[in-house]
Order: sequence, then structure tokens, then C-alpha cells
Amino acid sequence: MTERQARQVLAALAERMEQVGLRLHPGKTKIVYCRDSRRRGSFEHISFTFLGYTFRPRKATYPDGKAFTSFLPAVSAQALKAMGQRLRSWRIHRRGRSDLAELAGWINPIVTGWITYYGRFYRSQLYPLLRHVNTYLALGPEEIQAAALPQTVQSLVDRDPRSRPRPVQALGLGEPVPLERMRRAV
Repeated sequence: MTERQARQVLAALAERMEQVGLRLHPGKTKIVYCRDSRRRGSFEHISFTFLGYTFRPRKATYPDGKAFTSFLPAVSAQALKAMGQRLRSWRIHRRGRSDLAELAGWINPIVTGWITYYGRFYRSQLYPLLRHVNTYLALGPEEIQAAALPQTVQSLVDRDPRSRPRPVQALGLGEPVPLERMRRAV
């Protein structure tokens, strides 16, 4: 589709919305150029955010391993920021050993939901957030052995055959992360 055709479609949409008593928000409605390996032109807007995903040109690979650029979704910066703020608000590192089971009971469904929803596309964009979950768990009192938490989150990460090194070991996945090693890494 050419830019001229895209502008015609936008005008037709605006007209149709007016007919039913609605209008397009001028700050939120834009024409985006879906740049990839085949479409290399330039345009004012080459990305957009929708439902917590940012769609933009990203690196992808063919089955034979050759890299190319594709227009793909991944978790948006705004969604990552909101998840990080929520994670910090839990103050996980301040909790004691006595409520470890309770902690696992309410953290795992939330983190699992994040991985399930945002990890559907370009899962590696979630890894820094998951490392923060590990760090908060490892920074708790010495008695907390994060390996006691259920393996729900790691099993979701394991479903992705392209997974990087396990980002959520502190949630009870494989060997526990030694507390002193986590503190040095921070």
C-alpha cells in the first residue's frame, strides 16, 4: 500500500466514524511505515504501541539461521515500566522466611500472566524484568532459599526453544542462586 492509499483509507475511516457519531483521536491516530528487510524506505513513524505491545522493526531469523529485519511486536517500554513499578511496590526483598509460601502464592500467578501475555512475541524483551524478580528474591534475608518456590515461571520460559540462559532461577528453577553471588552481581 502506498502512502497516498493509506491516507485515503484514513480519510475514509474518519468519515465513517463521523457518520456514527465518533471521531478519531488526532494524537493517537497515525500512519505507520512497517519497515522490514523488503521495505527499506523512511517515514516519520515506523513504530506504534497497541495493547501493551510496541510494533517496530526487529531482528528475526530464518529457519536456516540467517538474520533479517521484520516488523514484529514485543512488550512496550510503558508496560515494562508499569511491571517494574509493581514489582518494586511488593518490596519482596523485605519479606521474611515465614511468608515464603504466601509470597510464592501471589507472585507466581502475576509473573506467569506477564510471561504468558507479553512473552507471546519476542520473549527475550522480558528477561531484564525477570532478572529483577530474581534479584529481589535473592536480596531477602539469608534464610530465604528461593529454590523453595514453585517452578511455574521457569516451565513457561522453557517452552520457548530459543530461550536464553535461565533468567528466573531464583523462582526455584534448577540450582538455587547463591545469595552472595547475586549481591555481587547487583
